[in-house]
Amino acid sequence: DRRLSQLQTRRRLFVEALEDRCLMVADLGVYNGHTYLLLDENLTVEQHAAVAAAYGGYLLSINDVAEQAFIQNHFERSN
Repeated sequence: DRRLSQLQTRRRLFVEALEDRCLMVADLGVYNGHTYLLLDENLTVEQHAAVAAAYGGYLLSINDVAEQAFIQNHFERSN
């Protein structure tokens, strides 16, 4: 599927750009058409928001139980 390929390419480029800036980033995957990345950096909320905005993103705002489960499952798998 062309749309999925474009999304995967965009995710890869985004992660590479963050890593080029020496930011530690984990790709959590895609849920409901949105890419979830975790920056493992000691930044303020404002700094995190600025990094996200610079790449066309925004900070996480959980909107439903399924989205909460997606995020929670990622962290449970990584521990």
